[in-house]
Amino acid sequence: MGNIMKKTPEESKNEFIVEAKALAATQLHFDWDNVSWGRGVTFYKYSSRNCKKEHKRNLSFEFCEFVKAYVYSFHLDNSSKAQEVIKAFRLIEIALLKFSDKADITKLTHAISDEAILEAYQLFIPATVQRVYKEIKVINDFLCNKEIISAHVKTWCFKLEKDNNSYTKPNQSAGDDKNSKLPDLRVIEFIGKVFRSENKSPRDIFTTSIFALLLCAPSRISEIMNLNEDCLITIVDSNGVERHGLRFFAAKGFGYSVKWIPDSMVSVAQEAISRLKALGVNANTISVIISNGEVDLYKKLNKKPFDPMITTDLKKLGFDYKLINLSKECTAFINKLDKGDVSVKFFWNYINKKDVKKGFSGMTNSHYARGKLVALNYNQLNAVKGDDIFTSIKGTKNLIKNEFLSTVKERIGYLNIFERHKIENKNLESLTFNSHQLRHLLNTLAQRTKLSEIEIAFWSGRKNINHNNNYNHVTDDEMIAMSRKLLMKSENDLEVISKPLNSTIIDEKFIEMTMGALRVKAKGLKGQAKLAMLARLTAFRNKLEDNLSEGSKNDNQVS
Repeated sequence: MGNIMKKTPEESKNEFIVEAKALAATQLHFDWDNVSWGRGVTFYKYSSRNCKKEHKRNLSFEFCEFVKAYVYSFHLDNSSKAQEVIKAFRLIEIALLKFSDKADITKLTHAISDEAILEAYQLFIPATVQRVYKEIKVINDFLCNKEIISAHVKTWCFKLEKDNNSYTKPNQSAGDDKNSKLPDLRVIEFIGKVFRSENKSPRDIFTTSIFALLLCAPSRISEIMNLNEDCLITIVDSNGVERHGLRFFAAKGFGYSVKWIPDSMVSVAQEAISRLKALGVNANTISVIISNGEVDLYKKLNKKPFDPMITTDLKKLGFDYKLINLSKECTAFINKLDKGDVSVKFFWNYINKKDVKKGFSGMTNSHYARGKLVALNYNQLNAVKGDDIFTSIKGTKNLIKNEFLSTVKERIGYLNIFERHKIENKNLESLTFNSHQLRHLLNTLAQRTKLSEIEIAFWSGRKNINHNNNYNHVTDDEMIAMSRKLLMKSENDLEVISKPLNSTIIDEKFIEMTMGALRVKAKGLKGQAKLAMLARLTAFRNKLEDNLSEGSKNDNQVS
């Protein structure tokens, strides 16, 4: 009887699709049948990057329905993950069509999964193939659990080729490849001059402020774009000294934390944050008005829905604008306000109509921009089109990326930052830069200090301490010099080492050498051995503090 009632793979697949479509139907403004769900999530077959939209082909209909159901069920709110999953499904479809005339997901087998990976090797670099492999494993597990494919497919695995080029030892000479991960110091000097200059354009203010924050702590550009308005925090440490940090959400699983800012960069961070807040005042105003609702708007203005609005009401709501920077549409709308032709109700409908939906989550642009440090108006950085102060969008990493692309040419009022300052800086044509180079630079500088690997990983918002090596670009010569400094013993060094531990004269070199030896010894310890070492380190620190205190008393008596 159990065998009679058991669903076929086709029935299990259709049931999953129907459930997903039923949920999607309850969501307003969601178009299941659209080949594009926004934010880069598209359901086309694999095509080359330069392929025009009109030449792209949709995934096979039945196969596409399943892919949509899978993406909707598990990755609706994460467009980046959705794109990775769809990439894996595209390869599965290619493999399925090689074995039969129809892309039927219920026919997925070990051999077809193998073919998908082999196809991936033809199209992508090994690192991307590894990600595709993981996604196909997850998809296979889901299909087996849902009884859409045979249960034995769950055991599928594929021995991936080693990517020898991606595992370079950190201190191995890598020539130009190593240096390319560090920024050209001329770029830092150039951006610094623009940051300090007067009469900057909104785009210059935006670019230099983001650049400055990237220099304050080793951050990813996406982390900077996600900072909140109140990201800068100040605390007083145990010595009564103020310490400043950026409250942030680190990518790649690290989560919420604080990146502490060096004292020398605090004023730079404060100025950059102040400028970004001033730049986003209108965008944040719109976000607050829309999120608080229509009734709150009437209360703030102390007016009824059909009472006329005037320009002073905009100031009361928090808008700050200059007519010369506005788009033509905004200028015309403000002229209507001057004449009293706009009611409060009309204004509310106007700003809501402009607050478009973003992607397939159903949320609007103002929802994502509210409370963010990097919030802008539409076309705010465009010198020709002008600022639309009644819109709100969240800043994206592409705004910074395009500023440093050497291939960017003049287009609708836009030049990259090097081209805009060409007259003042004639030797910048050959410069290249990307935002991640500053993260590599700060990590390399940290490696040259006495910070431990754990401290560097924490400062960088890095979950895996082993990844520090990928950001360590200390050269061979520097490593040799550092080793020589620790290992070569001069006469003075020998005198320091020969001093008894109970001596009140503690030399700085003695402390450095002792701590270095302890770090090396503690590196491979685990469990109880590590706890014992920690106890010994605590005892050593207490002994050292006592000796220093005795030395200080003796100095006072002599003086």
